[in-house]
Amino acid sequence: MRREMFFRKKTRIFLRILSAVLCAIILSVVMCSLAIYFYLEPIIKQSIVNSNRDMVIKMSQQVSGSFDEIMAYARNISFDDTVQISCDNYRMENTYNYYSMVQRLEKKLKEYVILRDNIVYDMFVTDCYDQVLELNHTYSDLLKQPIYKGFLESSQNGFTSIHNVRYNSSGGEWKAIAYINNIYSKQPSYKHIGKLIVLVRYSELVQPIVFDKSSGIEIELHDNLGNTIYSSSMEKNLESELKQFGAETNFFQNRQNYYFKDKVGTDGWYVVYSISSHKISESFNKINKIILGIVIICLIIMLSVISKIVSNIVVPLETLVKGMQRVSRGSRNEHISLSTGDEIEEAALVFNKMVEDIDRHTQELITSEKKEHETQIKMLLYQINPHFIYNTLNCIICLARREDFGNIIRLTKTFIMLLRSMLRVNPQSMTTLKNEMEYINNYVGVLQFSYNKIPNVVWNVDEELLDMELPRMICYPLVENSIFHGIVPSQQKCGVTVHCHRTGNCVTLCVEDNGRGFSQEELELLKRKLRTPDDEGGHIGLSNVNSRLQLIYGSSSSLNIESEFQKGTKVSFSFFCNTTSVDITKTEGMHEEILN
Repeated sequence: MRREMFFRKKTRIFLRILSAVLCAIILSVVMCSLAIYFYLEPIIKQSIVNSNRDMVIKMSQQVSGSFDEIMAYARNISFDDTVQISCDNYRMENTYNYYSMVQRLEKKLKEYVILRDNIVYDMFVTDCYDQVLELNHTYSDLLKQPIYKGFLESSQNGFTSIHNVRYNSSGGEWKAIAYINNIYSKQPSYKHIGKLIVLVRYSELVQPIVFDKSSGIEIELHDNLGNTIYSSSMEKNLESELKQFGAETNFFQNRQNYYFKDKVGTDGWYVVYSISSHKISESFNKINKIILGIVIICLIIMLSVISKIVSNIVVPLETLVKGMQRVSRGSRNEHISLSTGDEIEEAALVFNKMVEDIDRHTQELITSEKKEHETQIKMLLYQINPHFIYNTLNCIICLARREDFGNIIRLTKTFIMLLRSMLRVNPQSMTTLKNEMEYINNYVGVLQFSYNKIPNVVWNVDEELLDMELPRMICYPLVENSIFHGIVPSQQKCGVTVHCHRTGNCVTLCVEDNGRGFSQEELELLKRKLRTPDDEGGHIGLSNVNSRLQLIYGSSSSLNIESEFQKGTKVSFSFFCNTTSVDITKTEGMHEEILN
């Protein structure tokens, strides 16, 4: 039963890890796929559109090149000697020489047709009066069609529109486009002597731009005059549809089609065509199906691999969890040994190290709290000095006997302000340098009533540091030591100066006097007591300050003492800080209520 419960728990953990990892992978794959899809969709579709567009332009250029070839071919034929002679001798009509000349002309034209019989069906020549030079009257009626009228009445070269041509010999009818080229005499007069009409096979000419309906491409080819040479749809006029969106529009897209208008060749020909959006989407969907299949195969492979990996993780994880549970219940001797050769083994080593560190830090914290508690007690005892209070009250009694009421009031106010600061019983709270200066000035003011030779403290402080945070009662013991161990024992007039300056983020505070000073032996003894403080002997205030500085700022902020006998003493320390002002009104409110 117990093994069954363990197996169920193991299975539940296995399924949770597997499902979480699999869900994360599926979500990542889906999100990445969607991101790639939305990023690549316009790019791929545009690539497909550009591919179709390039194909249409190249096929249209091929057709345009065929038309250019026909124009150049007809121009060369018009300068043939047989053609020139035939057109120039039209006056010999109904003579033997005339028929012989026309026969030679027809033979020559047939030779030219054979050279281009892939696209040229036939050709004939008219004289300057638009009479066809022929023997069988094959094309006389053809020129009566309206599409030829404009060309016959002018000297303009060009292609006609699409029309049907009936060939009398066969009785058949076929679609053709005629190119009409004016013939000019090669003589210096360069006069107009006739026209050359080339009948072009329309179906063979436009074959390159005939697309299957399933391609989704519809196309219109126009010459330089705007005439429609070819249109894949008899129901639509693509150029008219494109002009609805703007006279100068060469591209437009709606939900059904992409519309384009591009130049073809260098003679002003252009092609208007549309590409179906539906066909583009079909091509893109084929790519999507391939990508989807690849993603599904990858997920199946991932599932099989992850199942194996997760099954090898579950048991070591359970061992780690049980060890953590024992530590949470208070065990500090826990040690886990795993040999998985992966991050779980590293986690077990880190766990063992963590247990050892917790035990060590717990012991260090107990020691530190004990030391801090002892320091607070020392400071509280140092704040409330019964001898100092006794001397102050005794001084007030002496002033009262002399009826020196002004000094009594001044001393009493100064003493009250001093007590107000002393009653701030949290020694680890922070204050400002300005408040520390006020407290020391009040303290010195009280002492001056008892000791005549005590001078005022001189403050050499950067103005920007007045609102600087520092521990409460950190300067007072230094000033007191300067007074009682430097100023009072000296036989000369002495002074005390407090310097406070900032260099970068480092602040240096120094209390300096020119009093009695210490001999070399006394200085060494004092430094030794700072390194190993105890409760006996003098200078408890300096030891207290040194301990608090190390507790708050670290060992680098210990006191530095320099002294020379009969010349004075300098006590300084440095620390890193900012000049952000502190709000101490909340801590002062309680003490003001007590005093009131």
